[in-house]
Amino acid sequence: MPYSAWSRWWLSPPPLLTAVKIVGRLYLLYIGYKGLRAKAAGGTVEIRKDHMADEPTRKTIWRGVLCNVLNPKAVVYMLSLFTVVLSPDTPMWQMGVYGVWMALMLFVWFSLVALMLSAPAVSKRFQRFGHWIDRFCGGALALLGIKVISG
Repeated sequence: MPYSAWSRWWLSPPPLLTAVKIVGRLYLLYIGYKGLRAKAAGGTVEIRKDHMADEPTRKTIWRGVLCNVLNPKAVVYMLSLFTVVLSPDTPMWQMGVYGVWMALMLFVWFSLVALMLSAPAVSKRFQRFGHWIDRFCGGALALLGIKVISG
């Protein structure tokens, strides 16, 4: 079976695609709800240079990639977003472009977040106001879930 035929077979059964869409939509609503219920953190965490592991950069990056790839929440979140833009008629090359693009954007995003949160001033502010960011993002994800469900 050619590669593109396999991709069409995998995405074409309406029950399978419908199930992925339903699970993705419900998951968006769920994480939105959890974000809206975020509470302020109790304590503070201080990051100091003497507590950091002496580890090669490549190993640290690989650990971060594995952490995200093996995180079931991240996989379900990406699948729920992909159901918005993918259909059984989407060519395999386009699915590959979407996958590479998302991987690149996630790598850039998480790198910037790690860089910013390693600054003590930013980290302290984030710990103080992070629950408000969680609530805002939770509301946005809940609205996205409602939009995806309704149309």
